[in-house]
Amino acid sequence: MEPERAWIIAVLRGEIPPWPGSAEPCSFADQVFRRAEQEGALPLLYHCLRGNQQAIPPALRDRLARRARQEAAADLPREQALRDALAALAGAGTPVLLMKGTPLAYSHYPSPWLRPRCDSDLLLPDRAQAERAWGRLRGLGYQRPRGVSGELASTQYSCALPVKGGGFVLDIHWRLNNHQRFARAFGFEELARAAVAVPALGPPARALGPSHALLLAALHRIGHAAEGGADRLIWIYDLHLLARGLAADQWDELVALAADRGLAKVTLDGLRRSSALFGTALPAGPMEGLQAAAAGEAISLAAFYGRWRLELENWRALGGLRERAGFLREHLFPSADYLLHRYGRRSRLWLPWLYLHRTLRGVWKRLG
Repeated sequence: MEPERAWIIAVLRGEIPPWPGSAEPCSFADQVFRRAEQEGALPLLYHCLRGNQQAIPPALRDRLARRARQEAAADLPREQALRDALAALAGAGTPVLLMKGTPLAYSHYPSPWLRPRCDSDLLLPDRAQAERAWGRLRGLGYQRPRGVSGELASTQYSCALPVKGGGFVLDIHWRLNNHQRFARAFGFEELARAAVAVPALGPPARALGPSHALLLAALHRIGHAAEGGADRLIWIYDLHLLARGLAADQWDELVALAADRGLAKVTLDGLRRSSALFGTALPAGPMEGLQAAAAGEAISLAAFYGRWRLELENWRALGGLRERAGFLREHLFPSADYLLHRYGRRSRLWLPWLYLHRTLRGVWKRLG
């Protein structure tokens, strides 16, 4: 492990590691700052160093403090934008569940700005309601770029609102995950029955319950393995906080859900990684239950670390020839409007070459 990453992890664990004596102070400080930023842990690093900032060089201390102020200031208009969006959707009678990093920022972190988010994820019951939600969001000033459409190639769309300090992005999902292996693991109604309130975001704000939130955090982490993101510190720290907050009955629920949906292996892997990096205390009984359930799952974790193997798992998760044909069609032949916009062309004469380029580029990407 790189020394700057090891140093960051030690701080997040609650330790105050000595500044490496063999490192040139400015160079190592730059490495720490850049790495913490890449790992999504820069504000958290600042927070964990509070009261012990004499342990780091003044230049790094000043950079961390400056960024912390920027993050805290930028978070306020984004929070207001999210509150407004949730209120507008509630006013239209649209059921919404918050998921991933945003609700955790309010429920599990000391301050929401300590959990950086590039977007806020909303889950809606189905695509029809997601499209109706767009009418409300457009009325608030959101802009929606052209994207791949269909039922299988993508199960979400993004829209952005300019706010002070940068843009605010909403990801509107109508299924839990874009990977077919995970997309139907849980239905909206099941998740809604176990949902919890997020008081800081107003009366309409509800989020996944603790057990579902931990399962999704494990799925989100492994879903990025093929692109090298499975060990991103902020995602593993989410798992650490979620696991630390589970009550005994919630651990039992987690094990039962993971076993029933074939998610024990993925969940076990995420929790073990959290324990290895952050010392997460994992109760013996539930871990034994997850291990027993994982032993009966056919899927290999290695599948998530290779693009072709992951695509094969997604393919296997599709039901029947008709759905598989639709999956191929949506991936290989997205709408002409999307393709022209994506490549910055106007004439439809470009379309045959653009479709060919997209196909070859996709093959090359998955081989890489």
